[in-house]
Amino acid sequence: MTLLANPFFSRIIVEGSFDPEHPKVMAYSLQQEGALAKLGQALLRAFESIAGEAKKQLAQTRSRTNPTLPDAARKNLEHINIENQTSLRDLAKEPSIARVEVQWSDTRAIEEIYVCRASSAGIFPADFEGRLVSYRSAMGRFAEIPG
Repeated sequence: MTLLANPFFSRIIVEGSFDPEHPKVMAYSLQQEGALAKLGQALLRAFESIAGEAKKQLAQTRSRTNPTLPDAARKNLEHINIENQTSLRDLAKEPSIARVEVQWSDTRAIEEIYVCRASSAGIFPADFEGRLVSYRSAMGRFAEIPG
């Protein structure tokens, strides 16, 4: 596996010149600005896709737990449902905290991984290009590795 990116940024090596008039602003070439704009649009599409799917799942009515289940099992399922609802609300507000590109050593394929704060709540948007993982998962820890 080769890590290709830091959170939120594809491996774009920005070699802009420092502008002394604006000490915190870098001057970028048109090619760099185009690459950053393309990345920004991809991030917004991913965020909209994740948040949209979370809102869609929140709007669906949840079935009640089966009353014939033992009390412990019913309470466990109710607890899981509450946690999933909380995770979906969180994803609707904050779809991702990091984006990482990983190149897998066995297939050489590059995959975009979006990292969320807690549970990914089983979100698999149809129009989403990438994978959503929790920062608590092994793949979510990729966001901690410096690129």
